[in-house]
Amino acid sequence: MNTKNSFCEYLELKEKYQKALSENEFERALETIKEAENVLQKSPCYQQEELELRKTEGKIYEYQSDYSKAISIFLKVLDLSKEQQNKYEEASTYLDLSNLFNRNKESGKGIQYASMAMKVIENMILSDVQPVLLNNLSSRYFFHFQDSKLAPYWDTAEMWTNKALQLSIQMKDSPQQIRAYNKLGAISDSRGNTRDGLKYADLTLNIARAFGQPGQLISIYGDKGYYLLKLKEYQSARLNADTSLQYALQVNYLPLIINAYSLIYEIEKSAGRYQQALMASDTVKLLNDSLFNQEKTETIHQLEKRYNQAKNEQKIQALSNQKKVLTLSLVALLALITMVILIIRQRNLKRREKELITEQRLNRARINPHFFFNALGSRKL
Repeated sequence: MNTKNSFCEYLELKEKYQKALSENEFERALETIKEAENVLQKSPCYQQEELELRKTEGKIYEYQSDYSKAISIFLKVLDLSKEQQNKYEEASTYLDLSNLFNRNKESGKGIQYASMAMKVIENMILSDVQPVLLNNLSSRYFFHFQDSKLAPYWDTAEMWTNKALQLSIQMKDSPQQIRAYNKLGAISDSRGNTRDGLKYADLTLNIARAFGQPGQLISIYGDKGYYLLKLKEYQSARLNADTSLQYALQVNYLPLIINAYSLIYEIEKSAGRYQQALMASDTVKLLNDSLFNQEKTETIHQLEKRYNQAKNEQKIQALSNQKKVLTLSLVALLALITMVILIIRQRNLKRREKELITEQRLNRARINPHFFFNALGSRKL
């Protein structure tokens, strides 16, 4: 097949799987991605496009809450981004892995990957950084603060959120402005300023309505419901929680559906409507049981272990190769030094030989002529 034609076919398949994603047809999208990969392998552009293909595949498994497969794929994406020296994708992938471990209730591992991302971002040129990257980073630290209640993570989250907001305003990136304002509201609430949190939620809702992105509306209505719950305005809180649930069901993303039902449970329990609270609680338990189990967690641990083991083996092999190269270099250097010493010694010997011959000639030329005369005279006698 002509490589040009194969790439054109790949572009057609790319359009198909993107359409399937927009319609939440994840299985159809995965099948089309496999087709696209097979076609793309025949094209010289495979290396450049492979990273995007892998990321999309990983995101689909994340949406399906299949964290073991998602982590496996994102570990491959991490290798690809390093091979291509793409710092943006490297940092982004660390944050994807951090998010996956957080969703798998392993916040300790999540913050480790977030710290790796932060190191990469801090060494990037500002023009290569995007607001989405800074927002993702601040989210990881804020969620870890919520899990650990340790103030340093809180401060780090606020610092990166403000940087994300400044950059999103500068770049006129409204969706990322929404995310930054959302987090500033959550940070305000965590400091005891729930009314300020509610103001941020209303501000972001006004911006988000212009875009109509369900994913962001899920979070905004959920945040509003939570703030109103804390302010004991239960009726309004429940209305916002229900709206958040409807959008979560629309995108069919299980973790967000669980979050909405959890909020409904808290609202109904606080309002004293225990029957409704029990129903929401049972739903949360049922959904959680389908999302997390020991087998999935063990699979994820094994995947990360194999990845780290492979990395260590590569390091050991690299060190072994370096040692071999160093040993060969030392042997070659010693051989060169020995050769140089022998050459110098040989030249010195030849020079000394010439000097001796010259000295003998000079000595003969300097003998007193009277010695010859006397010697001749004594022979005549």
